[in-house]
Amino acid sequence: MAPRVPSVGATPSRLRRFLSTVYPVDAALAAEIAAAGGTTLEALGVLPPPPPPAPAPPPPVPVTPPDRVVDAGVCAAAEAMQVMPQSVRPAVLAAFACARELGLTVEGVERVLRASGRTKPEA
Repeated sequence: MAPRVPSVGATPSRLRRFLSTVYPVDAALAAEIAAAGGTTLEALGVLPPPPPPAPAPPPPVPVTPPDRVVDAGVCAAAEAMQVMPQSVRPAVLAAFACARELGLTVEGVERVLRASGRTKPEA
């Protein structure tokens, strides 16, 4: 049976002071007394309130299928050359295969091509 808390004079501030002395000695008993008084150690200020729940993670970024991304790159090359994408696809494939064999990254290829002046400047 849980211990009874006398209702006479058991104001929240008195209960807080009392439980502040009980808590360091017997935390479980202090929590039990607070519950018998219809409250919690947190509500009385004996313990800090629990931290708020962590925010929900952002929704996952949709992943574009690689074939769509490659098609976009091929179309960009075709537009720059003012030709149809199917006519530039073999050249783009050859360029990427060569760059990969040489250990170049896409960023490295772009940096060199921009510096060489063979491409029109960004808008």
